[in-house]
Amino acid sequence: MLAGSRVAEVGKECATPFQLQSRRTSAESQQVCERPPTLESKMTENHLRRPAVEAATGLSRSSLYSMMDREEFPRPIRIGKRAVAWPQSAIEAWLADRPASTGGK
Repeated sequence: MLAGSRVAEVGKECATPFQLQSRRTSAESQQVCERPPTLESKMTENHLRRPAVEAATGLSRSSLYSMMDREEFPRPIRIGKRAVAWPQSAIEAWLADRPASTGGK
């Protein structure tokens, strides 16, 4: 079974020590066992290296680092001794927060 997946058991208590949540369906009551997020599930997020970030944002390297200095762009995380990358979710959130273009008017 995959980490973070749900196991539904009808009519009996959850046999695991994980968080128990009750949910009602139209016909019967179900109890759902939910596992808390694990390190394995957190590690499945994609990370983007600088060239991919440049392509996704349309910004140059100098613009990225200048914006990071002004705290206008998320900072990367260290993924190795000499390597950094940006979580894809951070880049997507930054792009979503950008104002829409007015077409130069």
